[in-house]
Amino acid sequence: MVTRTTPADPCPASDPDAVEAGALEKIRPFLDAVNFSPDRLPCNTADAILILAEGGEYEISASTIAEFVRKKYVAKPTGGKWFAFDLYMWSAALEMRRRWQPFSVHAAKQSHYERMQDLATAAGADAEFFRDLADHSVEDLCLYLAKCDDPQARWGLFLALRQKLGDRFYE
Repeated sequence: MVTRTTPADPCPASDPDAVEAGALEKIRPFLDAVNFSPDRLPCNTADAILILAEGGEYEISASTIAEFVRKKYVAKPTGGKWFAFDLYMWSAALEMRRRWQPFSVHAAKQSHYERMQDLATAAGADAEFFRDLADHSVEDLCLYLAKCDDPQARWGLFLALRQKLGDRFYE
């Protein structure tokens, strides 16, 4: 007869110290990039923005934090104290929404259209990227997107919608 036993070690996910240590390993490259010692964690919001923007090369600001909290993408750290786990969760939320800085370490993850738009923006020709955008309604672009089988073209349509809607895109 075989007897099954429960392992003596608890699940690492239920141990806050283990979770924090795991998150710290994930964000360590961000900290190293800005010479921020892990001993300084938890940090304040200004330092968190520095770590994620300069270390992680994400597009993040106080308004991004307000937007993500309002949309309930991720919770604002309790008491304004950012632990490694908070930084990791925010980097995941930024990553999922492709909030990368132009010409950053994230460039390899961009679609062709995203790279081309970054180049157009850098050249001051962002408005020229989709020259005929005014000729298409949001409904048109959504219909094109729904019918499109080409992943690269879908990213182009996504960017066209984002440009057409401007700040309303993030509502």
